[in-house]
Amino acid sequence: SSPFHLLATFRYHLSKYQGSYPLIVQEIIDSMYVDDLVSGADTVQGAHNLFSQAKRMLKEGGFNLRKFATNSRELEVSLAGDEVLVDPKCITYAEITHPSIEQPRSSQELKVLGILWNRGEDKLVFCFDAFLAFAKSTPYTRRGLLQLIARIYDPLGLLSPMMVPLKCALQRACKLNLSWDCELPNEICCLVKSWLRSLSEVGSFEFPR
Repeated sequence: SSPFHLLATFRYHLSKYQGSYPLIVQEIIDSMYVDDLVSGADTVQGAHNLFSQAKRMLKEGGFNLRKFATNSRELEVSLAGDEVLVDPKCITYAEITHPSIEQPRSSQELKVLGILWNRGEDKLVFCFDAFLAFAKSTPYTRRGLLQLIARIYDPLGLLSPMMVPLKCALQRACKLNLSWDCELPNEICCLVKSWLRSLSEVGSFEFPR
């Protein structure tokens, strides 16, 4: 079935609870990304109520809401008996088929919509070990430069300032009208190598959520 049919079925099922739990239903709809629910609350009790009601509603429609993660130790303990907490050791299909994807470095880190989240410190984490390993085998061509830029997954734009030098290098290569697989001029190669060297020294970036 397609994501469209899934969403249509999902919304139709939730519409049955619109009269009884309008706020919960709207929160679920607004916070659902394909099959991932990314939400929260200001208090532990509020988060627990959201969890309980959302799980019950969806279970009645045959949807098994699972793999919960929280930055609250108190909430985590209260949910432990429900056997729905995310397993840090769980490996996704994307991580198997795309080994360049950055992996969590500890049990406190996990993926949320493709971005590493350190739930212990409540920070979004960007590390570049796999990216730098990929860069070592990438040719210094327009195609290779575009591949490097595309490898940085940053939907929130938090790394945009860091990416400016690399994008400027690609712009200069395009203005020279070089073919896609022609080696870049030495000046541009030096710029890219310097950027990669600086990135390896930094190692990672962390942003408070």
